[in-house]
Amino acid sequence: MTHYLQRSTRKSDLPIPLDYRVIDVLLELCRKGELKELQELLFTLANEAPPSVLPLDLLTASKGKESLNNTLHMASANGHYEVARYLLTLLPRPTPTNPNPHKPHAFPTVTNNAGHNVLFEAQSANKEDVAKFLLETCPELAAPIGRTEEVVMEGEGEGEGEGGAAEKGKGKETEGVTGGMGELEISAGDTKTNKAGNA
Repeated sequence: MTHYLQRSTRKSDLPIPLDYRVIDVLLELCRKGELKELQELLFTLANEAPPSVLPLDLLTASKGKESLNNTLHMASANGHYEVARYLLTLLPRPTPTNPNPHKPHAFPTVTNNAGHNVLFEAQSANKEDVAKFLLETCPELAAPIGRTEEVVMEGEGEGEGEGGAAEKGKGKETEGVTGGMGELEISAGDTKTNKAGNA
């Protein structure tokens, strides 16, 4: 019997050494949509791992070396509905004894190195059936990626009329930039000293 859990060639997020050759195999199986082989490998890995390590833990720790794509990114971007569905069945669900499991779990909402979540990957590849399924199953994916709330600057807010503290306290001009899922505030510098802002 092949042992997949060996000395790790790279750091893993798990309390066990998960060989990154195995991570590459997991990612490849999801990319190709090979559900049966994926299930068999996860079963083998789960049996070799300590009892505290669940299949979801193995999948959460399985990320591409450079891209940081996880198994759900790979299945979603390639339109493998059945694999995506299987991966999401591994998420904790409410039970009578545990009505509030660790949900939403970070696994479906994790972004890759480019800042894209699994929904973005599915939509970018025109895999609308997978994108629709992801939204129905994980509504938290509809939330914008990154920070979207307005930043209240020091001295703003408590308006004291024209020329009051609210007007004088505006230290930086901001320019709204939109691009996809949300709005980002970019500092154009300090208007009082004409110095560029530090980003």
